[in-house]
Amino acid sequence: MEGSELSLVFCDNPFIQRLNREWREKDRPTDVLSFPAAEPAELEAHRRDPGANPLVLGDIVISLDVVHERVGEADETREIARLLIHGIVHLLGHDHERDDEAIRMERLEGELLEGIETHFHMNT
Repeated sequence: MEGSELSLVFCDNPFIQRLNREWREKDRPTDVLSFPAAEPAELEAHRRDPGANPLVLGDIVISLDVVHERVGEADETREIARLLIHGIVHLLGHDHERDDEAIRMERLEGELLEGIETHFHMNT
C-alpha cells in the first residue's frame, strides 16, 4: 500500500517458536507470523487517502529454517515471496481461520503472487 510500511524479520526455528509460544500458545516453529499494528479504522482511512494517513502495517516474521525444510534451496525465493504475501494479507485484516475469509484470502494471495512472479520474471 502506498504510504505504508512494515518490518520484516527473517529468523531461525528457535526464534519463531518462542514467538509462536508467547503470542499464539503453540509451542512449535511455524513458517510465518504477522503482528498487525493498524486498527481497521486506520486501514480504511489509509485506503481513502494514503497521503494524509501514513500507516505502519505491523511486523512479519518468516522462519528461513521452515522455508528451507519445505522447499529446499531451489524454490526459496518463491516460498519467501508467498509467505511475505500471506503475512501482508494478514496485516491488511484478512484471517483465513474464519470460514468466510479462507477462500477469499487464498484467491488474493494467489493473484498477488502471480503478479510478483510476472513482474519479476520469477521461475515457478
